[in-house]
Amino acid sequence: MKDITRYILFLLDETGSMQVCKNSTIDGFNGYIQSLKDGTPTKFTLCTFNSERIKKVYTEMDISDVFPLNTDTYNPNFNTNLYDAIGATIKQVEVPLSNMIKFLKEPPARLFIILTDGKENASQTYTKSSIKEIIQGKEKEGWTFVYLGANQDVWEEAVPIGLTVTNTADFFVSDLGIKNMFKTLETSTTFYTTTYKTAVIPITQAATNFFKTEDTKNSPSTPIYTIKKKRTKKITQSK
Repeated sequence: MKDITRYILFLLDETGSMQVCKNSTIDGFNGYIQSLKDGTPTKFTLCTFNSERIKKVYTEMDISDVFPLNTDTYNPNFNTNLYDAIGATIKQVEVPLSNMIKFLKEPPARLFIILTDGKENASQTYTKSSIKEIIQGKEKEGWTFVYLGANQDVWEEAVPIGLTVTNTADFFVSDLGIKNMFKTLETSTTFYTTTYKTAVIPITQAATNFFKTEDTKNSPSTPIYTIKKKRTKKITQSK
C-alpha cells in the first residue's frame, strides 16, 4: 500500500433544515474536495445523516477518485440524530482505518469533520456523555475532531461532547456564509496537513488549534489561535 498522508472523514448533516442551503452546501463541499486534490496522498470518507439513515457516500476513496456531490446524492430531510451519526460513523471506520495504518510507514493525519446546522434531537443509541468518551478516546489515538455549526451556540453544543473550543466554528446559513465557511475549512485543512508533514510545531498543538487566526510565519513561538473567553471562531459574511 502506498503511503497515505491524511485520512479525512466528513460527517455532513442531511436533515430537513439544510434544505434551504442545499445548493450552496453542495457547491461549497465540491470546492473543498477540489482543494484536497493538491497532490497530498489522501483517503476520504463522506457520511451523511438524518433520523432516517446514516449513509456512506464515499468510503476510504483516493481523493483523486472522489466524484462531486449532487442533488441525487445529497437531499436533506428529517431530523437531527447527531450523536448516533458520530458514534455509528466512528464505529464503522475505526477497525478498517486501524488495519490500514498497520501497512503504512507512518500513521496519517486523521481528521474527522462534523458539519451541522441543527441541534441534536433524534438520537436513539448514543448520548452526549457516551460521544464525549468516544471522541476523547480517539483523540488519544491521534484523531483530530472539528465542528462546524450554524443556528446554535456552537461552543455549548460542541465542547460538551469533547471538542476543543479552538476546533469549532460557526457560520451563517446563507450562500455567502457557507461559501466562506468552506474557504476557511480549506485554509485550515492545508495548514493542519502542512504542520503534520513538516512538524514545524507539535502536531498536538495543531490538532487542538485547527482554526488558525494568525499567520504563524513558520514560527513555533507564534500562537496558532487566539481565543477570548469562550468564543468559537466566527466566520463572517464579508466578501
